[in-house]
This record gives sequence, C-alpha cells and structure tokens, in this order.
Amino acid sequence: MTVIEVTSVLPVLTRHVLHHVDHNYSLTVPPLLSPAVWAHSNELDIKWNTSLKATYMRSPWPELDGEGKQEYFPSSIDWIGKTTWYTPNSGIGACGAPMQNSDHIVALSSNQNAGGAHCWKHIGVHYKGKFVDATIGDLCPGCGHTGIDLSPSAFEKLAPLDDRRIQVTWNYE
Repeated sequence: MTVIEVTSVLPVLTRHVLHHVDHNYSLTVPPLLSPAVWAHSNELDIKWNTSLKATYMRSPWPELDGEGKQEYFPSSIDWIGKTTWYTPNSGIGACGAPMQNSDHIVALSSNQNAGGAHCWKHIGVHYKGKFVDATIGDLCPGCGHTGIDLSPSAFEKLAPLDDRRIQVTWNYE
C-alpha cells in the first residue's frame, strides 16, 4: 500500500493521509472546506467538498452542531472501550495542569484527544449500573481508539482497583 501525505492550510487540521488501494486513493477529511481527493493511476484530481452531510461513523475531524459551532464529538454518541487506571501523582497532564490521584481525571487516547480540544471537558463513564463523571486532563498514548485511563478515585467509583481493566460505556457530556 502506498501512503501519500497531503498538507492543507485548514486552521484546524493540517495533515491528511491518503491510502492507495487498487489504483484509487481514498481520503477521510473534515466535512467543511476540505480537500476530497480521488485518483486513478497517476492522475490526481483535487476538489473542495463543502457538503455538511452527516455520516454514521465518527472521526476525529470537527463537525458542525445545530448552531454552526464546531464540535469534535457530539455527546449523543456512546463509546465502548477498555478502561484501565493510572496514578497521576501530582504530575502535569497533557492539558497542562497538575493532577492528583484523588481527582476524577480521565486520559483520552491520542485519536480522541484531538490535539487537546477536549481539555477540561467532562465525560460520563458507565459500568454495571455505576457512574462516574470525570474531567479530561491527560493523554493516554497506549489506549486504543475508544479506550480511556481513569485516575484511581474515578476508577474506584466503578470497580475495585484490583480489576485493573474493565469494559465501559462512556460519552462526552
């Protein structure tokens, strides 16, 4: 598979990666004023897509909510992912502030983090009838796309620390 990197001057996201499959290139791009690229063999045709069509799949690209504001992930979507816990121990999180083990902090995967766009927002985490509200304050580079890391105090609201890894449902609030 050939991978080509395309750079645009969009203010939010500047890198897009094209994947070559059977002499066709495909590109997932932001929905507003984004380069949509189709290619056959050595021919490359770049068009600007101004469609605001919604799709059923989620991506880290910004979306427009009903009021025309950019929103990375609407809160109406529930995510299912593996959850572990970690100890911030007064360290400085990816969002730039110190965090305590006693804080209800969550670290998002690199994909979900969207370059820090969600810092200090909240997510609701559900597990076997239990719930915890956690503040986004850190990055979890080892987490899968929908996986999250919770501080010990947040994890204990859902399960004992001895469980180490649980599968939860969570959403942006």
